[in-house]
Amino acid sequence: MPIRGLSLVGFMEFPQAEQYLQRACIPPDASPRALAAEWNTARARLGDPIEKGGHPEMTAIPAGHSGYLDRVRAKWLGPNAQGFEFRLVEIDRLLAYQHHVSIPRADEHCAQRKGAPSTDELLNVCLPVDAQLREPFASIQGQSIILRSEDLNVRLLQQGTIPGIGGAIGIVVGPALPLVQVVRCNGKCFLNNGFHRAYGMRQRGATHVPCIYRDAAGNYDLLGLRENGATFGRAVMESSNPPTVGHFTQGRAYEVSLRKISRVIQINWSDHLLTDE
Repeated sequence: MPIRGLSLVGFMEFPQAEQYLQRACIPPDASPRALAAEWNTARARLGDPIEKGGHPEMTAIPAGHSGYLDRVRAKWLGPNAQGFEFRLVEIDRLLAYQHHVSIPRADEHCAQRKGAPSTDELLNVCLPVDAQLREPFASIQGQSIILRSEDLNVRLLQQGTIPGIGGAIGIVVGPALPLVQVVRCNGKCFLNNGFHRAYGMRQRGATHVPCIYRDAAGNYDLLGLRENGATFGRAVMESSNPPTVGHFTQGRAYEVSLRKISRVIQINWSDHLLTDE
């Protein structure tokens, strides 16, 4: 079933855009001529560069919320909290290396809430203490278990011997770190996680979102940029007109029908008798 989405395909060169529209989207006409027309329309929508892209306003979260932030730190960061700070960051000027957002997924986070979001509401959505994860569907096929989930935040968290369960060997799945994350790299700020929440809250009138923030200096590996086409690459992000969250929120992105994607984790096993040589 097609999923309504917004795409920054206009930032791609046509060969990549053609592959993207065929692979990630369901175009009404997949002919090269029709895809070229869609790409040109998407490029025209981008407009001028976002002013001060990569240089958002950033402030401290009000002190009255320190107790809540302590709970977030204890639940998700723990001993790994060194180097992270909590910040309120301007949405539109954050650099965006993700190709698209799903409007229904943004609505899941934000549409049920009415009116401009309060700071408490922003914290609950963007820096949640508890994360709701859809249980993956499990099926057994011979000597294999297949876990399939529509929630792409499902991750393989642990493998091998499972502490606390005698004789248990296997895997543990759970949510990826469910916090809006901003990373500063080479002097510019990138949205690293939380695209749907940032987009959804901006549509409700928020100009800033709470996040965990860190400075990666020049370490692009911490950003998750992929040069294989899975995200925008470094050359695009360092250009004079880089993609930003503002392109999604200001009507500059191109509306597409996205293909549904599921995460699949497969476990295989075998049982043998071996003699010593």
